[in-house]
Amino acid sequence: MISTGPALAELHSALGTAGASALLTQVAAGQPLLVGDNERSVLEVATGDRWVGLSIWNVARRVRPGTPVRYVFLAPTPCVPGFAALARGGASPNLARLFLAWLASSGGQRAYAETGRIPALPDLDVPTALTRILPPGITPLFGSTDWLSEPEGWVERFRQVFATSSDAARAGKLG
Repeated sequence: MISTGPALAELHSALGTAGASALLTQVAAGQPLLVGDNERSVLEVATGDRWVGLSIWNVARRVRPGTPVRYVFLAPTPCVPGFAALARGGASPNLARLFLAWLASSGGQRAYAETGRIPALPDLDVPTALTRILPPGITPLFGSTDWLSEPEGWVERFRQVFATSSDAARAGKLG
């Protein structure tokens, strides 16, 4: 639910409720292997264990050029921003606030971008800016749903749709 769930949620605005539900039902019918992170998703495809995987850009791009594995962007492509939060009751709340302020600054976002991630500041001129990553004709899709402020509904929806895949994975039938 850290990246794939929000990405699937964002598709609701582009596909509409019926189209998004049909897509989720179709994906779930294939009983996908539900993995804990993007690295594993890419590894499953890169090793030939799976034909397709869903991953974030900075992980998928690590596939070596020249291999038969390639990555493509969905059209439109859901963009899930990285985010930070200040935990209540922490030992150094002022230091945490200062760190979050720095992270949201252009300097902090440049440092974030240096890790290969897409910065949240759209006008920042870095190699990982959306304008440099997305191929022509691919529209970014973000901020169209309430997955961050109201995640419970999305989590429940995905649990219901993918329950069969999760049950099969736990039973050792997948993977």
